[in-house]
Amino acid sequence: MIHKEIKTLYLFLIWVFGFFVLLSFDLFIEGIVFEWLKWNGTTKNDWFFALWWGLVVVWFIYGSVVLYKKLKTKKMSRNYTIQRKILRPVAEVFEAIISSDQLQCYFVDSTSRTENEAYEVLVIFEFEEQPDSTILSISERGWKTDTEGLKGSHDNCGGWTHMTMCLKAYMEHGIDMR
Repeated sequence: MIHKEIKTLYLFLIWVFGFFVLLSFDLFIEGIVFEWLKWNGTTKNDWFFALWWGLVVVWFIYGSVVLYKKLKTKKMSRNYTIQRKILRPVAEVFEAIISSDQLQCYFVDSTSRTENEAYEVLVIFEFEEQPDSTILSISERGWKTDTEGLKGSHDNCGGWTHMTMCLKAYMEHGIDMR
């Protein structure tokens, strides 16, 4: 998240710097080149001025659209968030989730990776340390709001809920709920 915010900041700074470059270019051309060529006060100067303002408008519109899209994407809300309190330290809960050996003890028989190119869904795992437990939150964002997207989001929410229930039973009581 911080990386995307930095990219947006750099994009904004480059966009603003572009205006200074355009202004400097205009001052150089009109103040030095046109004086040297004795074009000031001629129609050549007027054409240059019109083209320069056209370029400034294009630069403004392009930067505005790109920044709007970046900021809109950044503010994209989560489709859902599920939470589960697990009576184990964060390190143990984290390891149980990332270790395929442990994952196979409470949730799946094998692990694999699948991709659906129709969606770019971000899964967010958050671990909140408590004095004697961990609050595990799992969220997703990026699902479309069409029928297929809502069904996929709903199905995944149910899947993550089931996974966290199985994780809790396994970690707290050694029970395999599959």
